[in-house]
Amino acid sequence: MNVLAKKIPTLLVLLLIGAAIFGYFYFFQGKTSKISQDIVPEKVKITNISDNKFSVSWVTKTNTSASLEYGVVGSKLANKAIDSRGEGKYTTHHITASELQPNTQYAFRIVSGDDLTKFDNNGSVYNVTTGTVIAGTPPSVNFYGNAELSSKQAASGSLIYLTLPGGSTNSTLVSETGNYAFTLSVMRSMDNRTYVQFDPSATIATILLESGTEQSTVNVALTNSSPVPMITLGKNQDFLSPGMVPNIAQVQPKEASSAAVPQPASIFNVEPIANNVSAVTTTNVVLLNPKEDGETLKTLRPEFRGTGPAGTTLSIALTGQKAISDTVEISSDKTWAWAPVIDLKTGKQKITISYIASSGATEKIERGFTISTSTTGLDPAFVSSPSASLKASPSASIKSSSSSATTRAAMPATDSGVPVTGVIENTLLTAGLGIVIMVVGAALLAL
Repeated sequence: MNVLAKKIPTLLVLLLIGAAIFGYFYFFQGKTSKISQDIVPEKVKITNISDNKFSVSWVTKTNTSASLEYGVVGSKLANKAIDSRGEGKYTTHHITASELQPNTQYAFRIVSGDDLTKFDNNGSVYNVTTGTVIAGTPPSVNFYGNAELSSKQAASGSLIYLTLPGGSTNSTLVSETGNYAFTLSVMRSMDNRTYVQFDPSATIATILLESGTEQSTVNVALTNSSPVPMITLGKNQDFLSPGMVPNIAQVQPKEASSAAVPQPASIFNVEPIANNVSAVTTTNVVLLNPKEDGETLKTLRPEFRGTGPAGTTLSIALTGQKAISDTVEISSDKTWAWAPVIDLKTGKQKITISYIASSGATEKIERGFTISTSTTGLDPAFVSSPSASLKASPSASIKSSSSSATTRAAMPATDSGVPVTGVIENTLLTAGLGIVIMVVGAALLAL
């Protein structure tokens, strides 16, 4: 009997421990499986950053209710914002946090689904810094048009993103009738400190139209933007003015002035080159990559670089299968480098660099090259963000950009994150299991 008295409790203890471990993992797996991938935010983007607001947009696999909780970094995320269309369930989501303070860092989480599951940026809250206050408002310049499905119905509810060279991305939703509109004059530069500068006769804007299941990338000359020709979701298009030589631009000579306010070197401020300007090779500015005409570059985003007089502003234009323009200033060490913000297509391309030489004459360098790489897939003219990740909360819980002459900052990335769960119940179960083991251990010692 003494033997049985000592063995039976031990067996019971082992069974109890086994049951506790089984229950723990069963509960853990059960909680994880309840988080549906249908409500996980994908393609998260932060746009429309100004001195008093910012917008967050994303897509989900099914119609899902969603909101945003936000607050100043370091404080409780006590503020809430809902979709621009009001309460409802959608596959595309566009929420704006407004009435904010300028030049202030804010944090936010995305709340998605009926269970109010909270999502963050791979374990950390998303964060964004509002822009500075800009004195004065430039005259209104509008950009508008219509978007439709391949069936000719309005692409209502689709997200539409607009980017100008040197500017931060703005976004809005396509209305029920298929309309969309932007005010170009209040779009900001990439550092959000000034309004982006552009030439209405030479600038080409980039549009990304996104529905969650289909998307389109469209290049539009500003001379063709009021209205923009009809955009069809799922179809990539180029709307350039007839006879226009895209992005071949001439930088206006700088005027010395003691009252002049320095502008970021990346701001696009150009005019078309006159027809009588001849293509010449200059020794003042040198293009080192590609070094020779017809050279093959094995990357979709090559870095073009060279040398030249410090302080000279170069107007760079890529033509061929893509049409891109930008400006860059040669640094104090007499070198410069520039790379496109979107992937180039494989095949033949041409780069044209125009600038004002020391003699005051307009000069340019033209050089053809070929993109050859096995990489596939093209990105829009801004960097989109990785999918959100799940973080702990009582219910089932859960970055803005700057630029310099040769450096680009990406939008907060969220496209490829794998949701990682973390719930308070797991912690409680672990603590409970520890207590059970302690009690059992004490009982064994007593035996």
